[in-house]
Amino acid sequence: MNPTAPLASLLASVTATLAAHRFTVTDTVLEPAREPVLLPVPRQLAAEARAAVEAAHPAGIYRHQAVALEALHAGEDVVLTTSTASGKSLVFRAAAIDALARDPRARVLALFPTRALAQDQAAGWARFGVSAALIDGGIPVAQRAGILAHHRVILSTPDVAHTWLLGAQAPENRSFLDHLALLVLDEAHTYDGVFGTNMAYFLRRLTAAAPRHRLVAASATLERAEDFLCRLTGRTVREVGADVDGTGSPGRAIVRVTHPEGRRSRASLVGALATLEDGGRPLSFLAFVDGRQEADRLARPAAGVHAYRAGFEQADRTEIQNALASRACRGVVSTCALEVGVDIGALDVVALLGAPYGAKALRQRVGRCGRARPGVCVVLDDRNVVSAVDGGFAAWLARPVESNALYLDNRFVQYAHAICAARELGASGVGAAPASQNAAFSTLPAAFRALLSNELDPREPVSDELYPLKQRAESNSPHHEFPLRTGGAQPSWSISFRGERIGTLSHGQMLREAYPGAMYSHRGCPYRIARINARDCTIEAVAAYNAQPTRPLWQSVAFPTFDGAYGLRRGAGGFVAEVPVQVHERVVGFQDVGRAGGAHAYGPGSTYHQRMLTSSLSTTGVCWYVEHIPGAQEATLGRRVLEAFRAAHGIHGGDVQVSPFIAKATPLGQEVRGLIVYDTTPGSLRLTAQLFASFDDVIARAMDTARDEAEAGDAEAQAVLPALAALVEALAAVREVPVAAPDDAVFADTEFLEMVTPGETALLIDKDGSASEAIVQGFRFSPQGVVYDLVSETPGVRRTVGRERVRPRGNLTRTVRWNPATDERLPA
Repeated sequence: MNPTAPLASLLASVTATLAAHRFTVTDTVLEPAREPVLLPVPRQLAAEARAAVEAAHPAGIYRHQAVALEALHAGEDVVLTTSTASGKSLVFRAAAIDALARDPRARVLALFPTRALAQDQAAGWARFGVSAALIDGGIPVAQRAGILAHHRVILSTPDVAHTWLLGAQAPENRSFLDHLALLVLDEAHTYDGVFGTNMAYFLRRLTAAAPRHRLVAASATLERAEDFLCRLTGRTVREVGADVDGTGSPGRAIVRVTHPEGRRSRASLVGALATLEDGGRPLSFLAFVDGRQEADRLARPAAGVHAYRAGFEQADRTEIQNALASRACRGVVSTCALEVGVDIGALDVVALLGAPYGAKALRQRVGRCGRARPGVCVVLDDRNVVSAVDGGFAAWLARPVESNALYLDNRFVQYAHAICAARELGASGVGAAPASQNAAFSTLPAAFRALLSNELDPREPVSDELYPLKQRAESNSPHHEFPLRTGGAQPSWSISFRGERIGTLSHGQMLREAYPGAMYSHRGCPYRIARINARDCTIEAVAAYNAQPTRPLWQSVAFPTFDGAYGLRRGAGGFVAEVPVQVHERVVGFQDVGRAGGAHAYGPGSTYHQRMLTSSLSTTGVCWYVEHIPGAQEATLGRRVLEAFRAAHGIHGGDVQVSPFIAKATPLGQEVRGLIVYDTTPGSLRLTAQLFASFDDVIARAMDTARDEAEAGDAEAQAVLPALAALVEALAAVREVPVAAPDDAVFADTEFLEMVTPGETALLIDKDGSASEAIVQGFRFSPQGVVYDLVSETPGVRRTVGRERVRPRGNLTRTVRWNPATDERLPA
């Protein structure tokens, strides 16, 4: 297959530059240019819509665009799954104009998964002649009602639609929802895992509030799109996909490269990309990495190479996007923040610094080049991801995308949304109707409908397991208490320098990147984190010069409970089990990277912080223990298994993590220390159930990858091979053991409560979700409900906290069943 002359010239320039920097091209796949298939704008569209489309595209529109607009006009719900850069936004905007022209009261809501994408799309709607207004988290609440009242098209994020549009229940909100005619869901593949599961419930609640709207969704990377959209929305949706895709393409080349330095070659690749030229013309590039800190570290502002990631202020994002689109900079090193369709113009080169584990990320990233002009994608396979796929590079590129995971049976998610839905239905005057009669919820599990019915008309007590969610909802708005992107509310931290905000961070990002004393990079400038203020979640940074990078001194220990195991395999020398678990994490200080003895511990003598930073998580995971595995290889072994699991099942890194665990009562009858891969969602979505079901295959995959890297001279892989071999040998001897399924009924016991035994050490949960250890002195019934008395740091002073704030440390903490009415105490 011969590339076109422009693509051949570009490919030659790129490969020559790579070779000059010691990169070897091992594979090349060419995607040929293709001519577009154009059709006239459908005549049945309203005159206003037809005129707007024809003015922008006088030669006609792509075939799939015409098919989708005809279906939407006819009243069908549609999901577009055509290729990247195939003009899906035109369908959104034309369908919106058509809906508004047919009904002068009609309203349109377009939801985008990120603020950056919503803000970028606002300009595109304006250029198309649509008066659309943006309401995102940066718009003051006091201004939003006026925006709703004066605009018929609203662009927003699901987060704001959940917390404010449905949560506020103001007259303007109610009027907008009553007349909602069209809902747009862009980049629908992002609704996956935790976020997707919450979205599935949110979209049913939106349908209950606005039952007469049509739906148009879009994504270039959805597997079995009609089935997924049905699960996500509860609606029957027609797919308009590859079979009618009329998009043209100028052609693209995808090359796989290696380098003698392996994972240490990423900086060299960015340096090479910054020198790219074709016939004397500087080439623009976009390089993708997996982590925020790596994006900052690899950027070279002095050479015109900038970092781009979540957490930047809008002005910073816009400046970088415009510089890349106008070629005012050479390139950008980005996290997944630029995977979705933010307009950054026509790129010459896209580089993947590390081959993505998932096919979704791969296609989104590759699709950022080869749009308006020929493009080259460079894949640096420094993790040997491609070698694990039979059929080589071409087969790896052609893999089907992973199915989106929705865990609708998760009881924590169900109850959080039941509380929100009850508020919404009550405010709209339909709260007295049984939830089962509301068609919007008919496609959700019966357990959710039962929870919602009980919230609307309480007849049964809330289970002990779910009652803390009820308390949180009563002390705050449930819509704010239960955000869509996590299983529970987490504080958002604002970081500032000399009084000017330079970014925002989640609680987890603060713990890993902006802890006191950390070196923090922002747009190529180094800062030192001077202090954090937990009361208002603010971080103060100061200028830093010639300072070493830092890493947190991070401690993570999990406490599994084997009595409630979901599955167990046991042998003489080890076991594998899926279990409930509590994960206790803390940052105890930081280390200056590359400096011997440069550790700094938090405490009374610290100039940065006086106490450890902590967090706690109740979830589920898969733990394993094998005798004779060297303790020195524990961390490497855990990471290798985690990476193999993610690669095998296409799971995003943020959804699962690995930690050592400690347990006294175990399937072997003795105290052991092992490893656990766990869900990072509070309450768990049981993502790791897949690991338990395929544990042997995942370990074999980790073994194969390590063996390949060891043969290539990787010292870490050579060191971990004996530990992997011991794990493989132990797995041959373990057998499935029957277990009793966790009984949710025990949480509904209204006579007895499970309490931590006095004298035991437990976890004390703060309001922000962090945790610390505390010794229980006793418990009692008070006018405020059941409370614990804790041993205080001040002698003679008793510290009292609510029962919901104290949790046992897995099976390391003894508990007792207690009847508050009779004071009877029974073994737990």
